[in-house]
Amino acid sequence: MLKVSSLSNPSWRVWGEIKRHRTLEQSVESVYSAIDRSHEKLSSYREKIISGNLDDETIKQLDSVFMIPLTFLKNENKSLLNSYLQLFLNSLDAYKELVSRGIPEADAASLVPRGIRLTVYKVFDLYNILEGYIPLRCCDTAESEMMHTTDLEVATLKKILPEYLTKNIGPKCASIGYCLEPKMCDRIKKFVGFDYTEEAHKFLSS
Repeated sequence: MLKVSSLSNPSWRVWGEIKRHRTLEQSVESVYSAIDRSHEKLSSYREKIISGNLDDETIKQLDSVFMIPLTFLKNENKSLLNSYLQLFLNSLDAYKELVSRGIPEADAASLVPRGIRLTVYKVFDLYNILEGYIPLRCCDTAESEMMHTTDLEVATLKKILPEYLTKNIGPKCASIGYCLEPKMCDRIKKFVGFDYTEEAHKFLSS
């Protein structure tokens, strides 16, 4: 039986999508453990976050525990990035303060944004590689963070599995040869072996 394991750190928000795949063997880090880990990381960069002195390496380290949207990395949004990270740090500080005052962790966790990252262990079987999880989650209709992570998982699978399997690994269009969605995206050109146009899409999906 084919099984391939994967370790990733999606945001808590995206984990809400991953857990919906009941046929996918998976386990997830405790959110309380993730909060402790994130608070330790952000506290070590507290001065840089407060001052706004966020170089590329600092941003990379912070993104490892709290999802930073790519839109915040644009030059015109750098001030928003600083506020975004300060609010997250404040929420973790508030969580720690409430717990220290005897508030149950489950209640205090209501303050924590769903951008916090959780370590997730997944085991893909053949069904979830070819038909279940991956075709759905690397489709352009998937949430962008999840699609990016799934793309990385697909790249790894293509390195370790035989070509007769990997040639069909990808979004739904990779295995059936055309797009099932009402509106096609540019990604289909990478997976379909012919010039897939809007006209072809209308014909094949009608």
